[in-house]
Amino acid sequence: MAEKVTNELIYEVLKSLQKGQMEIKQEISDLKFRIGSIERSASGMNDTLVHHTGLFDRISSRLDKIEKRLDLVDA
Repeated sequence: MAEKVTNELIYEVLKSLQKGQMEIKQEISDLKFRIGSIERSASGMNDTLVHHTGLFDRISSRLDKIEKRLDLVDA
């Protein structure tokens, strides 16, 4: 009888551990999804930054040319 009780207790502990493990797996899966979303967002922000940097460089170049034409700076 004592052995049966011990086996049942062990079985309950194992079921509890298995449930906890499944919850951890689900949380890890959710975190992977969220990290993937963050990585995609960061990549998009980087692309936008590169685009804006190019725009600012062209604007700066055009402003330099305008200043030279108007003799606002030394040529």
